[in-house]
Amino acid sequence: MKKIYTKMALGLVVAIFLFAIASFLRGNWSASESPGMLETFLAKWALSRARQAEGETPNPFQPTEGNLQEGRQHYEKQCAFCHGLDGRGQGQTGVQFYPPVPSLMDRENEMT
Repeated sequence: MKKIYTKMALGLVVAIFLFAIASFLRGNWSASESPGMLETFLAKWALSRARQAEGETPNPFQPTEGNLQEGRQHYEKQCAFCHGLDGRGQGQTGVQFYPPVPSLMDRENEMT
């Protein structure tokens, strides 16, 4: 079993190394540039795996009036500055972020 984990770890190190070399050769070092195909693919893959792992976990909070009110207050204090009161990604301050703040209203950003 230990050999399997060692091979998996080695494979991960090789994959990261190859990704780093490909990124370096591509030359996209500017923060204002859009990420390349490889970076976009890996980010989406990692995000889907993270969401998949938690997809079966039930919400520990029941949608009671008290829980919903507390959630709204937490969102307004911690999240609304960037995501806006409506969750569309633009806060009331008008501050522009890079990368842009994702909309919580988009279906592709839906989280379990």
